[in-house]
Amino acid sequence: EPIADMFCPSTETSRQLDQATPRENDVAAKQFLCFECGNKFSNAYNLKRHMRIHSGEKPFSCPYCELSFHATSARLRHIQRGHESKLYSCLTCGEQFDLKTQLNHHLSAN
Repeated sequence: EPIADMFCPSTETSRQLDQATPRENDVAAKQFLCFECGNKFSNAYNLKRHMRIHSGEKPFSCPYCELSFHATSARLRHIQRGHESKLYSCLTCGEQFDLKTQLNHHLSAN
């Protein structure tokens, strides 16, 4: 007998529960265990991304500064909050650059 029938005698409800797929936050759906802290994840990618916290790996570098991040989402948030619409300007000629390294190259060339 399906588990749903033990809790709800309605055939329609039983069928819906039996056919339901696990959601991201369902405990049953989280099969990938972090052996460092015990957190569980729904897929291998999320576990791998989480493991960067324990290893200290930060493979995603900001193109505007020297900071690096565990996840691309953290890098994007950093860029949006810290660098967007902040152009680097040459004080001599007023030319603007997206990257500080571009401004430095411009300054060394002039």
